[in-house]
Formats: sequence, C-alpha cells, structure tokens
Amino acid sequence: MTSATLRILKKRVYSANSSAIRNGQRKKVTIEQLVEQYEKQCGSAKYPLCVYCGREIRGKMLSLDHVVPFAAGGQNEISNIQLVCSRDNRYKRSMSSELYAKLLATLKAAGLLTDFFSTYQPRRGRR
Repeated sequence: MTSATLRILKKRVYSANSSAIRNGQRKKVTIEQLVEQYEKQCGSAKYPLCVYCGREIRGKMLSLDHVVPFAAGGQNEISNIQLVCSRDNRYKRSMSSELYAKLLATLKAAGLLTDFFSTYQPRRGRR
C-alpha cells in the first residue's frame, strides 16, 4: 500500500467517524481496521475491486460504504463497512447494499445501466 493510499484511507476514516458522531453514534472505525479491510478486499490484486461494479478502486475513487446505512439503523463498525468506488457510493445514497445491487441488476438486465449513470445525477451535499 502506498503512502498516498494510506492518506486517503485516513481521510475516509475521519469522515466516517464524523458522520457517525453527527448521527448520534459513538463507535469509531480505526485506521488499522480499515487497512486490514483494504488488504483483505485487495486479495492478490494491487487495488481493491468495487463490490458493485467490479472496477479497480484507485486513489480518490476509494470510498467507504456502510452496508446498512445510518438512515436504516446501521452502525459505524468495520463489519458494516465495505470499500466501493465513489460513483457507486454516491448513487447508492441511503439504500441498503442489497437493494442497490438489485437495482443495478435490474438496470443491467434491461440494458439501461449506462443510461442510468449518464443521466441520473444524485443530490450532493446537505440542503
């Protein structure tokens, strides 16, 4: 793992823990837990693969996804976190991982997956 990747992971841990605190949770994910998760998800490859689209996650494209989102009662713990590309994490929003995977499978089967990503723009930031 490069030092640049480690810096990105540290930023993602800080962000996840800050979000958890805003949502009234006290559990924190540590950088050590996340590094272990990163290495496990990489396997023998140089970069981890996004669990949704299967693309290599490089650099700033690395994002942390809560499998069960805070909005659905998910906790900020390593067992509830997976590494995904930032595009999929942005589109997933507060859906469960299972629901988002079903949505992608349905769109792919209908031949609409590329249209979905090119036309749908999820809301960014807080309003």
